[in-house]
Amino acid sequence: MINIQTYNLLVSCPRYRERDASAELIYIFAEIGDDNIKVRPSGVPSLLFVKTKFEPIEAIHKLKEYFKENLQFIKFTLRYLPIEIMVRSEIDNIIEAINKLKNKIKSDESYKILIEKRHTYLERKDIINKIASILNNKVDLKNPNKIILIEILGERTGISIIEPDDIISVPKLKQV
Repeated sequence: MINIQTYNLLVSCPRYRERDASAELIYIFAEIGDDNIKVRPSGVPSLLFVKTKFEPIEAIHKLKEYFKENLQFIKFTLRYLPIEIMVRSEIDNIIEAINKLKNKIKSDESYKILIEKRHTYLERKDIINKIASILNNKVDLKNPNKIILIEILGERTGISIIEPDDIISVPKLKQV
């Protein structure tokens, strides 16, 4: 597997607002203790790669805490997705990464696979079938214990095994 890990978050924003979202991210992360983040366009409009000194899930937890008091000031970032491993977009690399992370799913826990594909010819069903062949856990599409998150962005694929609340949706938070 060729691990091209350099980014550990994927953040969405409104189209053509990537520059504003980048500035917002730099400000937010300085507020939560990382004044040296890297933000880069992902190659897909409205999606940004972020590299922070925090582990991906730790960053999500820090962001959630920050948003409790400051949500009204968030204007340009929409969704925050943790990325634990980033690989070249080939099925064998994706499966190898899942094999590295699969111990995060305990034997009695259920899972679902969430795949977002952009600029790729990889087939969703091929990926799902290969992943299902290496896991013995129960699948639960409505209320899983874990989510296998696969974000395919052209030549790069970000992969994580997370809990359902490890994805931040700013619009959903604002509705509460």
